[in-house]
Amino acid sequence: MRMAKKKKRADWDDGRTIANMNIDGMPWYRPGPDLPGSGAVGPDEGEVGPDGLLKQKEQKEEPPLLQGKPLRRLMVSATLVGAGLALVFVVAAFLFIQFLLHVWG
Repeated sequence: MRMAKKKKRADWDDGRTIANMNIDGMPWYRPGPDLPGSGAVGPDEGEVGPDGLLKQKEQKEEPPLLQGKPLRRLMVSATLVGAGLALVFVVAAFLFIQFLLHVWG
């Protein structure tokens, strides 16, 4: 059995992970908990203390989901905004076609 050769690292590379690239939906995704102290340091994972260990941030409570009348109001508002934008594009296309007909006609 052959031994795998270790890659030579640059002087500035100490081998620590700066950003966790384990993202849902990517081909290299591996499900499971991210272990503290794995070297991944970012805004969601906490801060590194003076002893070099990763301190976890406190979990914040999720706000309750919208239900009933507020949810319907939000859906209607979003639909009206989308319809308004679509109307603007349709009017702009109509005016552009009229302009081209006037110039070429």
